[in-house]
Amino acid sequence: EPVSGILIGILFFAEIPNPLGWVGAGLLLISMLLISR
Repeated sequence: EPVSGILIGILFFAEIPNPLGWVGAGLLLISMLLISR
């Protein structure tokens, strides 16, 4: 499911303590939302 993928992505990128990790997480969320439509 796309939702589980988003949760895994958030947990993965949350381990990166810098803005780049959050940018990657944001891009992943956007791509997941676009794919799920």
